[in-house]
Amino acid sequence: SHKETLEGKSRRDWLTPYTSRGCSYSPSMDMLTFLLHLSDISNPAKPLFEYWTDRILEECYAQGDKEASLSLPISPLCDRATTSKKQCQIGFIKFVVKPAYDILGEIIPAFGAVVSPHIQK
Repeated sequence: SHKETLEGKSRRDWLTPYTSRGCSYSPSMDMLTFLLHLSDISNPAKPLFEYWTDRILEECYAQGDKEASLSLPISPLCDRATTSKKQCQIGFIKFVVKPAYDILGEIIPAFGAVVSPHIQK
């Protein structure tokens, strides 16, 4: 996971290549991979997050509708009748977004000072 790979590294560690399980890695590639991941989960850090949340939930609901029409079990978060938008957002922010952005805030303190308060809301 990104958390295990990135958490607790010193600034010096970001300049030192390392080997894991016989493969050589560049810590700068770890950071680029992490930043790409953050861009993927960054909706709560953006003003348009509600619009994107609605679009994502609509996609999930369409999947659930299709599953129901085929008499299949409806996947988690895909049932229009039981899925709460608010609870989905809270869970996603709490368990995915916040931990990832906390790590980036440790690495780049100025970033954490600016973005973390918005995610806390």
